[in-house]
Amino acid sequence: MALDPDIVYLDHAAFSPLPKKTKWILEQLIEAKAKLGTLAPDFSIEEFIKKNMPLGRRITAELIGGSPEGVAFTRSTLQGLHTVVEGFPWKTSNNLVITDMEFTTNSYVHQVIAKKNKIDLRVVPSQNGILRFEDFERLIDEKTVLVAISLVQFSNGFRVPIKEISNLVHNMGGFLLVDGIQAVGAIPVDCKTMQIDALAAGAYKWGLGPFNTGLLWVSEELREILVPSFVGWWSTENPLRQMNHCKFVPANTAQHYEPSPTFEVLGMVESFRFLLDIGIDKIWDNIRATTDYLIKRCQETGLQVYSSVVPSHRSGIVSLGWPKMDANKVGERLRQDNIAVSPRAGAIRASPHAYNSEDDIDRFIDALLRLKKTDVNRE
Repeated sequence: MALDPDIVYLDHAAFSPLPKKTKWILEQLIEAKAKLGTLAPDFSIEEFIKKNMPLGRRITAELIGGSPEGVAFTRSTLQGLHTVVEGFPWKTSNNLVITDMEFTTNSYVHQVIAKKNKIDLRVVPSQNGILRFEDFERLIDEKTVLVAISLVQFSNGFRVPIKEISNLVHNMGGFLLVDGIQAVGAIPVDCKTMQIDALAAGAYKWGLGPFNTGLLWVSEELREILVPSFVGWWSTENPLRQMNHCKFVPANTAQHYEPSPTFEVLGMVESFRFLLDIGIDKIWDNIRATTDYLIKRCQETGLQVYSSVVPSHRSGIVSLGWPKMDANKVGERLRQDNIAVSPRAGAIRASPHAYNSEDDIDRFIDALLRLKKTDVNRE
């Protein structure tokens, strides 16, 4: 990573810095576009189709435990979610299940889709920042055709019991759509083992990728019924075959869901390669050890941890603070000290990655305690 050594970066749940090789690739693309335009070999569509895209799909599939044929490249989690819910064959007798902890954008998308298709939207309630499996059991039934949830909740890092939920959904004949943006790159994700039917994730958080890059993985079974409305010339099996008016014959892979190519994918794939070279299990071990130490320091110093500390609930996110803390003021003061975190839901959200250390945590906690002692709320 190319971070300034004076910075303590604990904000990967917001967005990440870039690996050096990813930064170099993006700079090369910008330089080529600026100087040569379409004459630049970096922008050869033929090369992109024959080499870069197949390789990128294989690397992405390895990261998330899915087949390369199911990988589509997107510009955001939102694009992936929209592709699935807009393309789903809804009937008015259906219901869609989400939770009350979903990110605002996700919630809005599902509310609009439910209204548009005149289906029942069911919302699983959280209990003190925890989503209980029994509440999913209560709301998911034989009319539930899609459950759309985040694997890791953005606000406090709660990790849902994904295998149990997927079994429940599938036993009822439905599909499972997962927002993986707060998980992919930080914790082991295996779409096949977890029985996920579709996974959408932006790459710019834990994936260490550029802005405007992301992925959508769709199982073969779901691809058979999904009919997206957002398509383009790239969505066919052979996009260079013909570029004037002709019959649309969609690709029989997830390329169907890609309206156009995006060269920034090259940077994203390099970041994914960087993560795989380290090893996702090793990354998760380090994140878990670092957040263990963070929780321990909070307990020793009297700071409150608002995230669940149950091992099966844990992720790379820890929410912490003290009663009546002005999280926005505290977050801003920490930023002035070159400590990157985010205020969320009245608390401070810390999200360390593989390269963070106990020294980073100590500096963060010491700064937080100084702010608590001076009572930043009265400033």
